[in-house]
Amino acid sequence: MPRKSRPQRGEGTVYRRTSDGLWVGMLDLGLAGGKRRRKTIYGQSENEVLAQLAKLRVARDRGLDLLAPTWTVGQWLDAWLGDIRRNSTGRGQQH
Repeated sequence: MPRKSRPQRGEGTVYRRTSDGLWVGMLDLGLAGGKRRRKTIYGQSENEVLAQLAKLRVARDRGLDLLAPTWTVGQWLDAWLGDIRRNSTGRGQQH
């Protein structure tokens, strides 16, 4: 079987974990705060992980912040309700 070529810089890496057989994909996101940051994804098949990596690369190339913390529904609702409260106080409204 021919050996696969090395991925190009920035494409990410994919390997199979021996402990449980899961496929792991890692995308290097560069340095943030002096530390190397990576986005790690898991899947049951190599093709599944490759597809997820492709989506991550597209998002990174579009400038999305892949390191941004995720919000719970409760956190998002609190922020949204706070915005509604601020906007309903009359600031920015014309009569």
